[in-house]
Amino acid sequence: MILERLMTEDHWGVYLRRIYIKLRIGLLNYRLVKTVEVMEIGQKVKVCRLRDRVNSDVAGKLGKVGVIKNFKMTDGSGVGAVVQFDDKTATWFFEDELKLI
Repeated sequence: MILERLMTEDHWGVYLRRIYIKLRIGLLNYRLVKTVEVMEIGQKVKVCRLRDRVNSDVAGKLGKVGVIKNFKMTDGSGVGAVVQFDDKTATWFFEDELKLI
């Protein structure tokens, strides 16, 4: 009741609404960070999309399942995962191209 009364007064109302909005945004950000899946070496992944044009060998891996063997730093836009497939071939993909299984 006190909070509701303070929110109706002009100066306190604006201040408390701003705090409330910041708290809601903070909780949303926390939930988003909490639900991010972390990829680790040895996990099975599926190639779900290809970000760039690639040769036919790599394009053939779309939809295939493999195991993360290592990680690779890309050109500054992120980290790539080196994935080995059942046919013993390996190539790297951006993390957003892979889905954990």
